[in-house]
Parts: sequence; C-alpha cells; structure tokens
Amino acid sequence: MKLMDTENGWLHKQVYAKEMRKAKKQGTTQAHAHLMTDAKNLDALAEHDFMKHWKEVIKELAPICKHICKEISEHDKKVAVAVAAARKTAWGRGQGGH
Repeated sequence: MKLMDTENGWLHKQVYAKEMRKAKKQGTTQAHAHLMTDAKNLDALAEHDFMKHWKEVIKELAPICKHICKEISEHDKKVAVAVAAARKTAWGRGQGGH
C-alpha cells in the first residue's frame, strides 16, 4: 500500500507539473484578480496592464512615426541634391576638390 501511494504521488506530481507549465505560459489575467494578492501576482497583473496600454500607444504612434521618417528621407534627398549641385558649381569654377 505504501509503495502504491508513493507511486501515485509521483504520478500526481508529474501530471500537475505539466499543467503548471501550461498555466505559466498563458500568463496572468485580471479574470481572477480577487484571488491574487501575492506581490508576484500583483506585479504580473501590473505588467500585463502596462503591456496592453503600451501596445495601444504604439498603434497610435505608428502613423506619426511613418510620417516623420518620410519627412526625414525627403530632407536627406534634398540635402544630397544640394550638395551635388554645389559640387557641380564648384567644379565648373575650377574649385573642384583636388
């Protein structure tokens, strides 16, 4: 009987270890927040909320950043054209870089 209890305990531990790994991968949600008072769980909830809001901020900023990158690219092109024109003018006057 003792041997059977030991074996069942070992099997029980293996089964629940697998379930605990699955639960850990799923993350912590606020669905059961009233049961979660441990500091570690509260930190996990706070991180989950932060990431949720952070993703919303990123979605709002994406078009703005895209517009800024486009303006920077256009500015760089204008600078390159101006530099090329200045070199051409300087070369035409005999001041080319030798």
